[in-house]
Amino acid sequence: MKTLTFKIQDREFLIPAESLTESSFEVQSFLRPYKVTIQERIDAVLETLLKESRKTLLLIDKKVHAHYGHLFSAISPDDVLLAEATEEFKGVQGALQVLDFLVERELSKGDTLLVVGGGIIQDVGAFVGAVYKRGIDWVFFPTTLLAMADSCIGAKAGINYRGAKNQLALFSAPSQVFLYLPFLQTLRTEDIKSGLGEIAKLHIIGGREMFNAYTSAVGRNEVPTLSMLREFIGGSLAVKKVVIEADEFERNYRKGLNYGHTLGHAIEALSNYAISHGQAVVLGMLFVNELAQRRKVLGPDEHAELQKFLRGFIDEPLKEKVRALPVDDLGLILQKDKKAAGNQLTFIMPRSVGDMVFVPLRLDSALLQELRDIINHMVMWL
Repeated sequence: MKTLTFKIQDREFLIPAESLTESSFEVQSFLRPYKVTIQERIDAVLETLLKESRKTLLLIDKKVHAHYGHLFSAISPDDVLLAEATEEFKGVQGALQVLDFLVERELSKGDTLLVVGGGIIQDVGAFVGAVYKRGIDWVFFPTTLLAMADSCIGAKAGINYRGAKNQLALFSAPSQVFLYLPFLQTLRTEDIKSGLGEIAKLHIIGGREMFNAYTSAVGRNEVPTLSMLREFIGGSLAVKKVVIEADEFERNYRKGLNYGHTLGHAIEALSNYAISHGQAVVLGMLFVNELAQRRKVLGPDEHAELQKFLRGFIDEPLKEKVRALPVDDLGLILQKDKKAAGNQLTFIMPRSVGDMVFVPLRLDSALLQELRDIINHMVMWL
């Protein structure tokens, strides 16, 4: 049996090669094991779910409902909550709106909440699913590339608080996840690019073979086809699965999946979320790679290779958004980062493709100035 390997903090992770093409698999979560299935039809799934539950409510992205609401027509309109997938909804008031919806419809412990949308809808639905009556069954239908390739597994749920991202957070495992790839056909180009950024991160973490396969496909501009997307969704989830099963609650190795996220989240906030999450992660990887080379963590050859690859994700509209970033405010954003421990931040840096290490750095004026210099310098040649 062929296996692929990669390292985080010198621990070796193994991925069975056949798992990259599986149409279903089970995630062994401490909270509860849950099955992830690539589903060809939704009607059969929905019929089964409705039979198994006394009451089924639907939380769905309003834009998704406009395109695909007919797929969920078996659910009464009175039991459907349409939500705007905004950073404002992904906060306390959005969570309270969903909780009120569940209370008013008298949802009980034996009932089910269907959550249909991307990462924002997932976060709110998962958060509510964990706190309502100490936890109810919730089933997730991810509708964005980013959610299908990354956030649909891992059981993280976070909502924003007082202007900081994911400040109120917990772990909330779905009871099932269904991937319906035709949802991707109506995504905006920007949303596809956001998902590709997160996929790139997981394929860099996943090792040389996965990285080479992805860079080859990206170079041929074939990734946007559904068949190619299915392949790279499978690869991304395979990487994430073995990591979260080893360290679900992020006490150690799972932190490696935050590669690009410390600076990426800051970039999102500095842009007032005009830069999408996946594109911000690409920028975060570019900037932390530069930091890694300066710290002699990442060698010059692989640094050049990674930077050339990641710059391919930066189009002209994104360049303009980066140039407009108020980088002088970077320190205020980083100090709010939930991963900050006092005045120290741990950056996830690559020693090479497929070999990630944790580098704690003191968050002082010298580091902040260095980060500002890196961003300002790189903006000139992006």
